[in-house]
Amino acid sequence: MATGIIIGIAGLINGLAFGILSVLPKMTPDKVDGVDSKVRIAVGLASQMGGDSPYIAAFNEMTQFVGYYDPSGKIETGGFSDFNINQHCDKCRKGQQATYLQIFAGDDAICVAYIGQTWADGTKLGWLGDMGKVCGMPNYYSNIQVEMADGGSHVPYCTWFDRDHSDPTFNVGAIQLHMPAFSKMGQYSAPPENVLCSKPITVAHYDAGRDDSILPSFWGSTRKSRRTLGSSKKDFRPRSSASNSAFNETLIASHLPQHNATALCASPESRGPDFISFDEGVFCDMTNRITWPLCGETITNGCYDWKTHSFVDRKLRKRETDYSNIVEWKSGG
Repeated sequence: MATGIIIGIAGLINGLAFGILSVLPKMTPDKVDGVDSKVRIAVGLASQMGGDSPYIAAFNEMTQFVGYYDPSGKIETGGFSDFNINQHCDKCRKGQQATYLQIFAGDDAICVAYIGQTWADGTKLGWLGDMGKVCGMPNYYSNIQVEMADGGSHVPYCTWFDRDHSDPTFNVGAIQLHMPAFSKMGQYSAPPENVLCSKPITVAHYDAGRDDSILPSFWGSTRKSRRTLGSSKKDFRPRSSASNSAFNETLIASHLPQHNATALCASPESRGPDFISFDEGVFCDMTNRITWPLCGETITNGCYDWKTHSFVDRKLRKRETDYSNIVEWKSGG
């Protein structure tokens, strides 16, 4: 029986280093009863009131439906929830390995940092939000710590999922993942990007059109739908948006050295609040994609003043910001 999971995207994919990430048992849900399986979803960002728990459908390696979770409640920013996949129903398959997961978002968006899964037999698997970034899905930084095999920690990106697309750039309403393709009980070579981001390993939909009156169907490699986003990074890429209205009142300020405000501003797939990297000394205006240095002893104008939360122009005039929600991310949580 597995005691942990190795999420293996070895080396570099498109310049993004994953290394070999060892997610300890606390990052995955406990085994249930030998019949059902469980899924844990950790959220890097959500609305201030929390994001909707998703509907989850599970399929075995033969692509047969094995069970489901019917959503209720919210998942808060920086938190996680465990979901029991019911494999007891009349048309379910008790105890079978749920190798494929379909995640259907609710109307309140969530930015998923990781998905941990425990099969009925105790096998543990996982998926990181980094993998959504590799496939060009809308993403942002998270403050979720994932332990690595060498004793260090990794802070994954989070990937946005949203059913009603209240922000039109959140173009992933549902996703199907072949979990064993991401999770191995040991080191393995990473698949090429065009394989990782294609059917049947990753299938993303703008609107999967879930019908509560019928059982979910598997999205096979030959399935065609106008709502399927595609099978490449280019196809997943969200449309640009100048408003960023969902986040205008929020500022994220990170002390984590892994976070770079300049890179976040420059990424066409990044979506989220304005951002500060204290390690880099840079403020990112996510709406206009403009960076400002932080004011300090050597920079006194043309900068962002963290203490007064205002922009200081070349003539030392200050323009105050109106953030109602300022969040600091510090090392260790």
